[in-house]
Amino acid sequence: MTLFFVCLSAQAHKAHSHNLGSANLAFDGVKGFFELEIPATAIIDFEHKPKNSIQKMKLQKSIQSLTESLPKILILDETFGCQLSNSQSSVIYSGKNDSHSEFKLTAEIQCLQTPTLPKIKIKALSEFPKLEKIQVQTIIGTQQKSFVLTPSKDTLN
Repeated sequence: MTLFFVCLSAQAHKAHSHNLGSANLAFDGVKGFFELEIPATAIIDFEHKPKNSIQKMKLQKSIQSLTESLPKILILDETFGCQLSNSQSSVIYSGKNDSHSEFKLTAEIQCLQTPTLPKIKIKALSEFPKLEKIQVQTIIGTQQKSFVLTPSKDTLN
């Protein structure tokens, strides 16, 4: 599965955009991995490295909030019996003088049965209204698909 996910991550790399997120979801049988990248401006009002204590506190609270919101962002049908674990959020800086940043959320998934489309939803657009679209790459078993989610379309189908 690691190889599949590395391939997904490489394909999903994109130019920096303030209103476009990206997600990768991979399953090898009942084990899965989820990754979501969101421009910092969709969550906080700056994207540079924090310049003062207020910005540092806001950044840390946002990282914690993003990790805690995972169960509201990735929705897997209950019939799959999935548990999310090892969720982590971080900030990735890029650009000259680290002038751009994105939040990255990752999680491992363990299910009782292999999930199938369209019984998977990614609700990040309702959690972060400044986002306009999320480009999603999936690998489930041997099938690879890509989707564009919008506020009116949050189901992978």
